[in-house]
Amino acid sequence: MSERDLDLSHHRSQGVNAELLREFDLVLVMEDSHLKSLQRNYPDEADKVYLLKAMVDQEGEVDDPVYGTKETYRATVKELEDLLVSGFDQIVSLTRGGSLDKER
Repeated sequence: MSERDLDLSHHRSQGVNAELLREFDLVLVMEDSHLKSLQRNYPDEADKVYLLKAMVDQEGEVDDPVYGTKETYRATVKELEDLLVSGFDQIVSLTRGGSLDKER
């Protein structure tokens, strides 16, 4: 991420739990398996979990680049950036209590 002037040296992944999910108004995931797992394991928080591609009215997943090449990572970063920029208004709306027009 240094190519994008982002310092992630202090970032550490962490496990998901109900307390963590309660802290957020919106949870965006890349893969359908993550969506279903969070909705199944945390039903009280399920209404705030969405696939990222739903923010731009697309179906499908963002492929996880783990174990990929640098080019795979770059392509994923570009895809994430495009989805976040294009879906920004929808993301903001959901954090303010709005809803998606279509099914997740």
